[in-house]
Amino acid sequence: MKKTIKLLICSVLMIAMLAGCGAEEFSYSNFLDENGYFKGVTASDYVELPHYENMPFDKSFIEVTDEELQVQIDSILEGAATVEQITDRAVEDGDTINIVYEGKIDGVAFDGGSTGEAGTEVTIGETQYIDDFLEQVIGHMPGETFDVEVTFPEGYQEDSLSGKDAVFTCTVSYIYGETILPELTDEIASEYGFATVLELKEDINSWLLKQKRNQIVSSILDLATVSEIPDIVMDHAIGEELERCSDYAAMYGMSVDQYYQAVGFENEKKYIEGNMTTFENNSSTYLAIQAFAEAEGIVATMEDVENYGYAEYVETLGEEYVKLVVMQNELVPERIVSKLNFTESAE
Repeated sequence: MKKTIKLLICSVLMIAMLAGCGAEEFSYSNFLDENGYFKGVTASDYVELPHYENMPFDKSFIEVTDEELQVQIDSILEGAATVEQITDRAVEDGDTINIVYEGKIDGVAFDGGSTGEAGTEVTIGETQYIDDFLEQVIGHMPGETFDVEVTFPEGYQEDSLSGKDAVFTCTVSYIYGETILPELTDEIASEYGFATVLELKEDINSWLLKQKRNQIVSSILDLATVSEIPDIVMDHAIGEELERCSDYAAMYGMSVDQYYQAVGFENEKKYIEGNMTTFENNSSTYLAIQAFAEAEGIVATMEDVENYGYAEYVETLGEEYVKLVVMQNELVPERIVSKLNFTESAE
């Protein structure tokens, strides 16, 4: 029976980062031996691995283009972006503008009728205002002060304004233009924990390469066939997920039962029953990863744990579990990719 297998690289690390406040009866390392393998389980007894050696992949999977790098940089720069403020032309239909106004009825200002000095952002033709308020703004120049006359509709949500005529004294501050991204500087890089722009770019490049590597490994794992799932592997997968639920419940200040109900399940038993496919998939992934490790003679060491930056999790999760994560996240994917055949695109 073939199981659908998806790489757990991201989810395992997320769980590891969240862990530490969950149910005491679950131990992340309890089901694992000193190498991070499942106790008493020879995964190759249950998994038929694909013949992946020299499997062809496009070379783009092991390269990062300038365009791909720039997309990530731009997403960082968006947080420091500014918007061009146009002040040398009149407002047109479809413009997004910043407008300051104060509304009065019979010469008296009313609650909720003013924007304050900061103004508000509206888009002509899209933002919903009473009557033809925004249409009357068209044609006015930024910096110009003018009146807009409107009538509140009958049955308006605020009874005191229903059917009343009002005059809004308005000033368009500016028209929104193009978004302007700043230049990436060492100062911006430092906000993300890097001393220089070069260090930030190198980190982004490594991250992109890892994402591509994960895609490759997932596609190969999908070709593995799992005949049976040992109880110990399934128990681990279920316990790990229930621990995650416990962590989330604590994060949101609710009981675990309240969390289950919040995500649509009556209790823990129903949650498990409703997520069995996920548990089977996760268990199959664990087995496939271990089978690859067995076939390649891969064993994670504490040196690997240190070198790959996972040492901080050992105290909370246990040495065995962290070795499993390192094996899944780093060692097995690296070995798989090293045996593939990368070729230039035919285009």
